[in-house]
Amino acid sequence: MDGSDARPDLLRDHARALGVELRPEGAALLVRYLDAMLAENAHVNLTAIRDPAQALVLHALDSVAVGLVVPDPPRSTIDVGTGNGFPGIAARALWPDGAVTLCDRTQKKVSAVARALSAAAVEGVQAVAIDVAQAPALRPEWRQAFALATVRAVGPPAEVLRLCAPLVAPGGATVLWLEAGAHAPGVKGFEPPRVVDYALPEPAARTRRLACYRRIRS
Repeated sequence: MDGSDARPDLLRDHARALGVELRPEGAALLVRYLDAMLAENAHVNLTAIRDPAQALVLHALDSVAVGLVVPDPPRSTIDVGTGNGFPGIAARALWPDGAVTLCDRTQKKVSAVARALSAAAVEGVQAVAIDVAQAPALRPEWRQAFALATVRAVGPPAEVLRLCAPLVAPGGATVLWLEAGAHAPGVKGFEPPRVVDYALPEPAARTRRLACYRRIRS
């Protein structure tokens, strides 16, 4: 990215239109990481979206939408089944004081994400190869350690929440990205979800849905 790159400003404008305020340095971070991830995608299958303009909308902007349902900066975020690093990387862009863990069970994807983080000079984010179902046993320090879990395109909401529950602190949030109109069921152990619909702009216009589940405090 050079000084003539208008994409960070465009991303900020799109985010503001959604109702999310993104700092200039956060927008620049997301664009740097997006470029590095797309470069890795030439060698490791991280995304089917290869057009940079579409990727800016469908990865960077779609991820930033998490700010619509998380009003307070989380101290720590885990992105479950991260794949290519989105949406979890947006937590670092939005809330730079919080630590972020990107986890996926596929080692080659995690290695590619780690290389992209390094190439984009992203600090405060770690990529870990682990099956989230085994995480409470393999990483006991992760139990109830995260204020926020983000999950996109991993599985049915009830199943995803069951996997995330041991990792999220009481009162913490799990945010799911859903297709427009998708049902967000009530799940035991969580408050009824807050559901928000939002529209993504061209060149990848579509309506999306977020469901934010708060863990019930015991």
